[in-house]
Amino acid sequence: MTGPDGTVGHARIRIGDTVIMLADEWPGGPTQSPTTLGGTTAALMLYVDDAEVAWNRATDAGAEEVFPLELQFYGEKGGRVRDPFGHTSRIRASASLPRARAAARAMSTRRSRGSPPTPGVPGRRVVPAALPTARP
Repeated sequence: MTGPDGTVGHARIRIGDTVIMLADEWPGGPTQSPTTLGGTTAALMLYVDDAEVAWNRATDAGAEEVFPLELQFYGEKGGRVRDPFGHTSRIRASASLPRARAAARAMSTRRSRGSPPTPGVPGRRVVPAALPTARP
């Protein structure tokens, strides 16, 4: 539903059986954009089959790189982008199961030696490739 000023009043997307409602900023109302707030209050994590394709599609549409798309130490290829409205998304390709297991062993060894966990990511776990992925 488009408002009289051309903004999106209500939009919805369906993922499986779930409906997600979206809208543009509502000046003077309770819905504000990340730009107005000075930062985003949430981020999406998109697990995809091909991170390069999804990354290129996002940046071609105007998203800017926050963190580069690269192979992470825990076995996933991923990075973070910010869309023109200020929302951030992490784009990841699921790790192969052998790499995921190796990364889990490395994290276990790192923690058993007294190394602190990854800052700001309590209980981070590696997601095996067998889990379903989104197709942007």
